[in-house]
Amino acid sequence: MLEINKIHCMEVRQGTRQLDDESIDCLITSPPYWGLRDYGLEPQIWDGDDNCEHEWGDELLTGEGYSSGGRKRWQHDQNREDNPDNWQKETSQGNFCIHCNAWRGSLGLEPTFELYIKHLCDIFDELKRVLKPTGTCWVNLGDSYAGSGGEHKPWHKSDSGFQHNGGYSQHALKEEFHKPKTTLSAKSLCQIPSRFAIEMTNRGWILRNELIWYKRNCLNGGTRLYAKTQKGTIPSTIKDLVRLKPETVKLWDGEKWNQVIEWIENNCPSDIKKITLRSGEAITCTGDHKFPLTNYYIKSKIAKELKVGDIIK
Repeated sequence: MLEINKIHCMEVRQGTRQLDDESIDCLITSPPYWGLRDYGLEPQIWDGDDNCEHEWGDELLTGEGYSSGGRKRWQHDQNREDNPDNWQKETSQGNFCIHCNAWRGSLGLEPTFELYIKHLCDIFDELKRVLKPTGTCWVNLGDSYAGSGGEHKPWHKSDSGFQHNGGYSQHALKEEFHKPKTTLSAKSLCQIPSRFAIEMTNRGWILRNELIWYKRNCLNGGTRLYAKTQKGTIPSTIKDLVRLKPETVKLWDGEKWNQVIEWIENNCPSDIKKITLRSGEAITCTGDHKFPLTNYYIKSKIAKELKVGDIIK
């Protein structure tokens, strides 16, 4: 049994094996999201035969990512123009044993979300053993988008170094998790939290509730937005728009029109940022408010990370 009231930094499967049955009252975890970050950890071996003398096949590679201190990030605010020296052309998704089909890699970097969900739920199978019958489990899990272009698409690297989009080694074709069971269109959400919840209930867990992490990011009333209302499409201030019914207003984000769901007043805003545009107009907002930018590699950026010279669409 692991010592209590002490932080143990170790691989999760190694740690749970050292916990007694039905010994934990509450589990709270935020596992790595699929395909979003490499924490720079040593690859672990998953699945396969424990007695196999593994012979690892070709490395699977995916698209571009930012690396800093051994960490690579996708769908975050870093981009190749901010730090071109650390922008990497490809990221490893591990490789498979050609004998027993074990996978060597880090949780969250699996080549398919099916394999990711399997590994995640295998971990929770063991956590279910250590959880008391009266215990609760809280999981913070985000979604990922299906990639387009070079992002989030499987690559195969042969011994000769040849690369091609969507390729796998001849050994990989034998393994059901090597190739996606579901083909998703580019820019589609993968529905990772939903797929995880369904698989967890299939394995005997009880899904009591789903809690949405809802962040209220605010703009001040004098901020002008490009809005489509019953009166037409015109720049309008927040204080004028909130007088209208939300269902009659759509806002432009630089790429598409978005239907307003509701107006919310934040009476106690914190982390206030003031942004002055070249036109002289000032925008006051919370630090986590997002702005779409014209930069091809940045779809949006939060206010507290904007810098002088950024172009807001």
